[in-house]
Amino acid sequence: MIMYKLIKDLTNLNRVFCSSDYDKTIKYLNKILKFKIKTFSNKSQINGWVIPPKWDIKEAKIFKQDKLLYDASKNPLSLIALSKEFSGHIDLKTLKKHLYYDYRFNYAIPFHFRQMYKSWKRDWGFCVTKKLYDSLSPGKYNVVIKTQESKGILKVLEYNIPGKYPYTFAFVAHLDHPGMSNDNLSGCAVGIELFKYLSKQKLKFSYSLILAQEIIGSEYYLNSLNDKNKKNLLEALYLDTLGS
Repeated sequence: MIMYKLIKDLTNLNRVFCSSDYDKTIKYLNKILKFKIKTFSNKSQINGWVIPPKWDIKEAKIFKQDKLLYDASKNPLSLIALSKEFSGHIDLKTLKKHLYYDYRFNYAIPFHFRQMYKSWKRDWGFCVTKKLYDSLSPGKYNVVIKTQESKGILKVLEYNIPGKYPYTFAFVAHLDHPGMSNDNLSGCAVGIELFKYLSKQKLKFSYSLILAQEIIGSEYYLNSLNDKNKKNLLEALYLDTLGS
């Protein structure tokens, strides 16, 4: 029940790499396990990876003749991650260049994630259902996207359980991806439940639970380990899409 509640409470938060909702998620999880929070500045680059700015949505809507057609604040998947601000009147052809949908399903909203990994190359856009995309008729549309950005601080959660020996097994899951349960909030929930159990056991080896941003968070975390900790890290298991 605790795992289910965690997933239910956190799925619909805007958990992009750096955001106010990501910080809310950290506070929520810290009430369950007392994680160590490792922070990384966007001034540094690791293997070509760049930390994006902190990005929060203030408003994201599509109008036609003053009628609201789409409000992206209703679902964290609806505005592409790290979308640029935009305000203006455009025609249907231009609008459709900025709309993303899954042609296989009438009512599914896809997840557009590329810009989280390429924050230096950004555009604006919405993720919509195929049903909405197909219903759009020629004419003028008014698009309003307002966001708030500030310096991005990457935050990685680490929970360590020391055993008799320092040799460590790590369990890793990624905490980002707004609106996504299986990818990978379910892995985080399983990892937390596992470490609640392990923390009550007498252990031969040491264990670490790492909750990070997919790929980028792992890169920065591994780079931060000293030689001794790297040497003691025996194996790592990635907890991914465990609800599938």
